[in-house]
Amino acid sequence: MTTPEDALLIVGAGVSGCALAAQLRRLGWRGPIRMLEAGRGPGGRAASRPCRQDATWRLDHGAPCLNLRGAEPPALLDALLQSGCLHAWPQDGADGGDCSTALRQLEADGRLREEPGPLVSEGQLYRGWPAMGDLAAGMLELAEQARRPGRPAAGAPAVERLHGRRVETVERRDGLWRLGDADGVPLAEGHWLVLAGTLLAHPRCLELLGCDQVPLEAANRQLQDPQLTRALSAVAGLRYDPRLALLLRLEADQARAWRALPFRHLWLSAAARRRWGLERIVLQPLADGRCGVVAHARPADLASCGRLERKRIRGGSPHTMATSASANADAGGNQGGDTSGRHLEDEAQTEIAALSGALVEALSPWITAADLPPWQGRQRMVWGGAFPQPSGLDPESMVAETSRLALCGDAIAGEGFGRIEGAWRSGEWLALRLLPLLSGS
Repeated sequence: MTTPEDALLIVGAGVSGCALAAQLRRLGWRGPIRMLEAGRGPGGRAASRPCRQDATWRLDHGAPCLNLRGAEPPALLDALLQSGCLHAWPQDGADGGDCSTALRQLEADGRLREEPGPLVSEGQLYRGWPAMGDLAAGMLELAEQARRPGRPAAGAPAVERLHGRRVETVERRDGLWRLGDADGVPLAEGHWLVLAGTLLAHPRCLELLGCDQVPLEAANRQLQDPQLTRALSAVAGLRYDPRLALLLRLEADQARAWRALPFRHLWLSAAARRRWGLERIVLQPLADGRCGVVAHARPADLASCGRLERKRIRGGSPHTMATSASANADAGGNQGGDTSGRHLEDEAQTEIAALSGALVEALSPWITAADLPPWQGRQRMVWGGAFPQPSGLDPESMVAETSRLALCGDAIAGEGFGRIEGAWRSGEWLALRLLPLLSGS
């Protein structure tokens, strides 16, 4: 277990948590920062999925790019562009393609239109480079640069990054936040706690983590902090629009037909989504001839067009949204997630089959079932907490000064709400908000 000192604990190494750490250091805060993340690397839903057996393989299995629509750019933007970990996208030669044909929209009759789709058509598009996960990693590198001699946080300790640590118990005792795993084994403690995401404060954790109570609610029953009570009430009211993603790994001999497709990012129109159940299809060609493919879908769309049984789609309540998310298993069984239970395996296989069939039908002018990889080359991800629904959380109410707790992430209302931009901006905003409150500022 780490020592407390005047530490700031950040649970979640997504874009918001990494932006918070980077901006605090660039603003000159020198206190200890400890970041706990359940995954194997930073990024959250903007992460790039690695392969334990092949260090050269990374797949952007969540957000394939981001768009910035705000009038004022984020504070970290220029530094990230200069470092090379973030590029304007699309660009000629990037991803092995021509930027003039990178973005397309598919109509229900199979026609391609030169229209990128609503999620990417406004503002400037960017992509982490060479993979989306490098955006969050680049933010953490900015935090490291800021503590070098002559920089704003010179002499500060390195951000302590504890990956593969899933926090499931939270308590505040003797003036410190104390975090533990599912068995209560201590992981870290510190004076301030930031949740870069809502999971530990939201009722969906009851099914996703198998908790018998919401961890932060349990902590507040002893604290009885009115600020925190109001924040928890607001978080509990959040609703999410979940997503399924089919991940394909194509070796060079299998990838030719996919690499020849006349797009890199394909958005499906509303009519096309009603026909095939898919939302967008993203290609990620590798320099060695291989190719990754990610097909994104709303479970509700797959049910509406008959590809999944409607009973699989749990309604809008946060308690039931997480049922599919708890089956965060991979078809290959080697990339993390909960693969326990035959019913989870069966559910994953059913969803992989439904997504595969939809993908082949939607791309039938160019792709056949023979172009799909074998089953071990197909995986699926479930994003139960994707796309928080309006109107979001008031940022000021997400800071409980008495309890020394705050939340950030894409569920915070403001510019970019529900997208990577919102998560990024929330981390930068919170750094400014916390700076005068942190010890040693």
